Amino acid sequence: MNLEKMMDLPGAMAAFTYSDKGDLQSHLVREGTELTAQVLDLLAHSCVANLAIANMEARGWEAVTGQGGFQPLKGFSVVGLEWSVVVNGNRGVVAAGQNVRHRHALPHFGPGVVRAVEQAVGERVFHRRIGIVQSARQLPD
Repeated sequence: MNLEKMMDLPGAMAAFTYSDKGDLQSHLVREGTELTAQVLDLLAHSCVANLAIANMEARGWEAVTGQGGFQPLKGFSVVGLEWSVVVNGNRGVVAAGQNVRHRHALPHFGPGVVRAVEQAVGERVFHRRIGIVQSARQLPD
């Protein structure tokens, strides 16, 4: 899928591709967003790291439980407060947090991801939610 088509996804703020080492290869950024090539390069490196960790976790889970079907891990999503990222292979889309709909993004990343989601209901797509503290002070009992 090309970057222009990825930018047509609902809420897309940026689309990017990266190397196996995490170096940003190409990108498009919607005008008016705070995303830059430098931010996307850092995000691309984070994507490679997250895929490596998720594959390690999937491999360990399969070894410990004897259950299969968690590998190969092809993609993942990271849900944030202001924006979220959906990644498959060496490409990703950054979407505005309130607009991201993973079910809309996944078909554009190819049949392997859609099939994995339909069959395994998320077993093959790693999903990590970033949590934040709602109140940093101790509340009275």
